[in-house]
Amino acid sequence: QAGGVLCYVIGVEPKVHGEALYSGKIWIDGATFREVKQSLSQRGLKSNVVVNDETQNFELVPDGKGNQFNLLRSISAQQTLNAAGRDFVLQRTVQFSDYVINAPQFSDALAAEHNSQDPMYRDTDNGLRELRKHGSERVLEEISRKRITSIVVGAMYEGTFNFPIPIAGLSIADFDYRHTGAQLSTFFAGPLLASDLSKQYGTKYRLAADLALSALPGENRIYCTANCTVNKNGNEDIGEEVWTWEEDAGVRASWQATTHLSLTASSYLAYNIFRRTSDTSSLFALPRNGVALLPGVEVKFTDKGYLFTAQGTRGERIAWRQFGYTSPSQPLESAYTLYNADLNKDYYFRKFTKGGWDLSYYGGDQLDRFSRYSPFLFSQPRLHGIPSGTDSFDAIAMTNAHYGFNMMDFIKVEGMYSYARARNLSESSHFRKFDGVETNFNVAGPMGTLVQGTVSYALDGNIARYNSRWGFLVMIFKPLR
Repeated sequence: QAGGVLCYVIGVEPKVHGEALYSGKIWIDGATFREVKQSLSQRGLKSNVVVNDETQNFELVPDGKGNQFNLLRSISAQQTLNAAGRDFVLQRTVQFSDYVINAPQFSDALAAEHNSQDPMYRDTDNGLRELRKHGSERVLEEISRKRITSIVVGAMYEGTFNFPIPIAGLSIADFDYRHTGAQLSTFFAGPLLASDLSKQYGTKYRLAADLALSALPGENRIYCTANCTVNKNGNEDIGEEVWTWEEDAGVRASWQATTHLSLTASSYLAYNIFRRTSDTSSLFALPRNGVALLPGVEVKFTDKGYLFTAQGTRGERIAWRQFGYTSPSQPLESAYTLYNADLNKDYYFRKFTKGGWDLSYYGGDQLDRFSRYSPFLFSQPRLHGIPSGTDSFDAIAMTNAHYGFNMMDFIKVEGMYSYARARNLSESSHFRKFDGVETNFNVAGPMGTLVQGTVSYALDGNIARYNSRWGFLVMIFKPLR
């Protein structure tokens, strides 16, 4: 049955393989043979849509003249999208109501809409194309723009430095790189560069290459519970303070096994750089600048708005050396393991309003001070109020709840509360509490700009260790024609 109607159920499978065609089921009314419901899915579309899974419901709608028409009542879709080389889940629900059938004023209403400045689109064999306004006419734009280049300016502050870090550069998104069907995403803004090139092969496979470079140092610190060699700031041994940088390059291969399940294998090469700070003791031997090989695997499962992800990485250090004071030196693990799991769900309440929650755990084995998790504004995990690279943990359990809505149809606002328990075994076997709040916003700015921002504030945690409870990131994007 579907919608209380006894139906025939027909399976749909494409006869041609290797193309992004629909498969699924169609429910047909057993008495009237009208279409009641469709449940269909696609994989490997020639766009950034990796998977499209949707359900369409139909109802009989009267026209007020004794006739009935079988029309769409709702469409519920879950899409897996690929952007910047990473997959994320998008849910949408479209409801149709207040149908007016064969109304005499239809021609006048259509003409008025054509004459307005509202955006209009036409569904073509090559996808949606804009009906752009040219004078008093609407002209179909046959060619869809595949490349967007934007100027980026902004600033970030987290407390590592006593001043905001300026951001200025370019953001490039090319969905048909050199007409090969590959997708290129590059973000270059002052001290940061992140780039990804990926391409879909068939309906199930995607290959990608990543590059991430940063000129922003992490301030790797040691906090001891007793017998600090140098102790000028609470329980911090500032004689062991080290500036650190990590530059990464790697490849990934993804297999979309089903519409709900994907597997990804990856291998990254990380180059780690270490420098003394003004407080580092002359007796402290720095680690040698070195390379680490990081092979890993990821499993991702999506269903009914739930998203579960599990990852594991094995780090292998190449030609590193022991570090620390001459006697005793600190152990350096030549190999270590990182793993994490995450479960999240979003709920849609009304138009452009949603909320949700997230549960995650990050752990590892054989971790030392340079392989532990270091929270950072541009990476995962993030702990509110911890400046980039100032603290590290070998285990983190996190949960958050968020709620977002649109204001005046052009301002998107999202608020989030985050709660975490984190542990560093070099200090204690106990998990410490970290919680905080965050506000994210997107707003259309003047002259065609887009303004994005994040403001976070720490409520609890190792506050005394850092320069600030709060941080912010603001970026302004100006697309170039």
